[in-house]
Amino acid sequence: MPWLDVLLAAAAFAVALALRPWRALPRTGPPWPWLAWGAAMPLTWTADRLSGAPLAPPLSGSCLLMLMAGWPLAMLGLAPVALAAAWLGDLTADQALQRLVWLGIVPATFALALGAAVRRWLP
Repeated sequence: MPWLDVLLAAAAFAVALALRPWRALPRTGPPWPWLAWGAAMPLTWTADRLSGAPLAPPLSGSCLLMLMAGWPLAMLGLAPVALAAAWLGDLTADQALQRLVWLGIVPATFALALGAAVRRWLP
């Protein structure tokens, strides 16, 4: 496995677990739109494999997940998405980890950083 992907995924999951995002969830569990989007994300992550055409790019969707649930909960929610995408798209462990990092963790983290920068430096 590529060391950068492992390092980024481990760092994101460690920070997300340290923040304990499940404390903010209601007793009924996560909101249904968040769960529905999390269930649909494996289809978007494996669009190139399912269509059989390498021209169909896999879509991220992790920014929407991050906006609906917050960064820490979205990071923890991306792990089952990656497992489902690996099973659905017949991906190897390296490919699943690569999609987890570059379609999930990195876009959601950049969206979080961009939102924080906009709130900080724009009026």
